[in-house]
Amino acid sequence: MKTITAIFMIFTSLTLFSQTYNAEFQKGKWKIGKEKVIKQNRITRLEGKNNGSAITNIYYETLEQSIENLRRTAGKEMWLQEKLDRLINASKEVAIGGNIHILIKRPTIDAANMEHISIIIKDSEDKEELFRKDFESVIPSIPASNSKLWSNYEIQVINKDLGDSFNVYIIDKLGFYSTGKYKFLVRTGI
Repeated sequence: MKTITAIFMIFTSLTLFSQTYNAEFQKGKWKIGKEKVIKQNRITRLEGKNNGSAITNIYYETLEQSIENLRRTAGKEMWLQEKLDRLINASKEVAIGGNIHILIKRPTIDAANMEHISIIIKDSEDKEELFRKDFESVIPSIPASNSKLWSNYEIQVINKDLGDSFNVYIIDKLGFYSTGKYKFLVRTGI
């Protein structure tokens, strides 16, 4: 199990650094009721609005999309086939349900720390909880020159099949920059 965990940590790091910039994911003006298509998956914001002091966005990447990212990265970086095979096999064991990518932007370094954020995933009817996690402390990135917001980015690996449609809740435990609860409906495929 230690080997799989170590390999998957490498995989997560590589996924993070090999991603192409996704403008839709970065935009702060994502209104309640608006659907975005990111990585060929439809995501509708149902609760929790972004504003000038709090931005919370997500997108979803299926296991197949993650494996395709690994293959692209392997080609660019000329990995040995053994390394690629090892990472693909680890992904198939650990990331059965794909990955949820989470972007948090807040006005202070403390407010943007991931220790104040939780993720809950429920089925599309909100009847069954499929996944829950409280994040650990991760120091945010310094605001860019054109922004006053500290930002944090997390990739949450999901270890079980979520189906084709599910709800993702991002809970901001501080909550004073917004309602504290963000809800997104994710539907796979276009």
